[in-house]
Amino acid sequence: AGNMPAALTKGLLRAGPWKADDIWASDPIDAQVRRLKRLHKIEVTRDNRALVRQSQTVILAVKPQVMASVLDEIRAEANPRKLFISIAAGFPLRRLETGLGGQARVVRVMPNTPVLVGRGISVAVAGSKATPPDLKHTLKLFKAVGEAVSITGEDQLDGVTALSGSGPAFVYLFAEGLIEG
Repeated sequence: AGNMPAALTKGLLRAGPWKADDIWASDPIDAQVRRLKRLHKIEVTRDNRALVRQSQTVILAVKPQVMASVLDEIRAEANPRKLFISIAAGFPLRRLETGLGGQARVVRVMPNTPVLVGRGISVAVAGSKATPPDLKHTLKLFKAVGEAVSITGEDQLDGVTALSGSGPAFVYLFAEGLIEG
């Protein structure tokens, strides 16, 4: 229920055809889930397993350092009928698929910071069990907050991650140099 999921929720509700009843959020911090519930009137919980059990599509929007523990927690609810979309940088598809028990359909997406204002670009790559309709659905979700494209080959996501994370810092340093120079 952090910044990126909040931005995606706002975009999905604005873009339609999704309604608040279609979206759940989970977070271990009560203030985060209360904030999303208040802002968007969506259902919230602190129970990740319940959220996965009741969902068809699950967006894993957690920090990479806690992803393994979240996957351990929800693995029992993962199955081939559910689509899992991860936006965690540096947590590869193979680890996601293994962490979800080996049968889950997984797509990995790298959104960039402008997603927070509805002007981002998101790049998606499908895992070994994901289908073309899974990738199409993922792109539709992320087009609610900007442009979305797919690539083949997860190794290309490293460059996307570098640009998404380092690009804003580079522009800042460049602008700072112009001002000081």
